[in-house]
Amino acid sequence: MAGDLILECDCGAVGGTLSAEAAAEGSWLVCHCRDCQAFVHHLDKGDDVLDDHAGTPLVQTRAFGLQIGKGEESLASVRVTDGKLLRWYCRECRTPIANTMMDGKWPFLSLIAYPLKGKKPAAADGPVHVFTESGCGDTSGLKTGGALKMVARAFGRILRDKWQRKGRTGAFFDAEGRPIARPHLLTGEERKLADSRARGFCESRAASGQPM
Repeated sequence: MAGDLILECDCGAVGGTLSAEAAAEGSWLVCHCRDCQAFVHHLDKGDDVLDDHAGTPLVQTRAFGLQIGKGEESLASVRVTDGKLLRWYCRECRTPIANTMMDGKWPFLSLIAYPLKGKKPAAADGPVHVFTESGCGDTSGLKTGGALKMVARAFGRILRDKWQRKGRTGAFFDAEGRPIARPHLLTGEERKLADSRARGFCESRAASGQPM
């Protein structure tokens, strides 16, 4: 359909479609929180995914707007803390793909913008930056928005989808709401390595003289 965005990982093993409606309705933002940074650096994809301030471009949208067309068997999930958020990626090429809740009956979806191909809606050109206090360098010039407002909009989408879809689950879960890939909780050493890479990323940006 015109306006749909194509999801494709770097190696092509995982592919899917985000509907034009979901793309237009979604909240396009850039998250600089330490956990988003740790996820990307755990996959060793910082240079590909993060902006110069260590932000991850995302779109939070309706969970049922995404269809995985191929590669479900190549999906893997990880938890960077002992919280309830799952982070999804391609196990073949380690492309980060999405964030969801642990339980698929709570239809929260935050897609990483990196693997999305196609003409993005106008809102994607001026995304709101959140948790900038954890970003690299001087983030004072970035367009920021309240995290509470972001959470409120996400919760509104969750409730709407739960009501309209009557318990159906999203693309990353089976019919009972269980993740289709068993989650791995980062070990202390894995988290330490990811955080070390995050510090190195910021240091390299500062050393290169890029605008910070």
